[in-house]
Amino acid sequence: MLTGYGGIKSYAQKVQMTNQISANQANAEANALNRKGFDIPQQERAYLILPNGIRVEGASGFIAILPQGNHNFNFRGQDFVVGGGGGSAVPIGGGFSVGVSAPSTRIENSITGEGTVEAGKYYTVVSDATLIGGILKSVSIVELTNEELEQAKGLVAEWLSLMDGAVIGGLRWAGTNVGEVGCFIGTPNDFGNYYTFDEAQVACPEGWRTPTTKEFAALIAVGHERTHVGGVSGRMFGSGDNRVFFPGGGCVNIGGVYKPNNEGFYWSSTPKKKTAYGLSFNSVSNLIFNMAGMGMSRKNAMSVRCVKEELMQ
Repeated sequence: MLTGYGGIKSYAQKVQMTNQISANQANAEANALNRKGFDIPQQERAYLILPNGIRVEGASGFIAILPQGNHNFNFRGQDFVVGGGGGSAVPIGGGFSVGVSAPSTRIENSITGEGTVEAGKYYTVVSDATLIGGILKSVSIVELTNEELEQAKGLVAEWLSLMDGAVIGGLRWAGTNVGEVGCFIGTPNDFGNYYTFDEAQVACPEGWRTPTTKEFAALIAVGHERTHVGGVSGRMFGSGDNRVFFPGGGCVNIGGVYKPNNEGFYWSSTPKKKTAYGLSFNSVSNLIFNMAGMGMSRKNAMSVRCVKEELMQ
């Protein structure tokens, strides 16, 4: 049985919670550029494809959507925070983990640069970097080759399609989770921030709300499959261009983050006496169900996906 996460006592648990909170804050702060990008008319957009091991402040995921023109960037190699003893390292912002010898040591490195992008074109980041330890030496922005471009166009098209969310049963399902209160995260494979049940009820942006259990049931009924988006395991609901992806971000309980990148836990707006209902799926056993009768503590912190009534045209 999962229980509330108040009163975490062990050092390892505190480190794990701190790492996740830091990652959530970094992701929330990193989405301003992408959110701005989605407001730009498509014919004025440029796309920056980020390779594994490099991220740029102002975007999360593997695509940064930019207005044309000159941009200043702060590129980063992998950030690592050592979790507890044993020298194990936890990546912040995605990527791989490495072993280091000094517990509680933060290893980070960044380099500034600038580049000019043109509307309708696709670019990538070329680095001279030693990624183990996050040592970043130099970075430049280059336009994709024709071969790279064909692959990138497909990735961007799928990404933008998922960002639009889906209309199911008269409801518009948001394409991404909630990051900061009142803000959607910038990419569909991002877990967003974790909220308790009470926090979840006021986390959605204006005009949006958390779904009821009946609305989750309607979402399940349209069909679903276990899949990966941008290297993150989760559940895809719907079909064709009317699809929405839920990343399996786990939840936060007394032991820290439970089943990250494996199981998905999403709050509904439906209470159950002192507990509440939500949506849960297990990407390993391919199960999905409403959490009726599971007795989830309202203090557990879980992801939030929002809905709103779709206005008839």
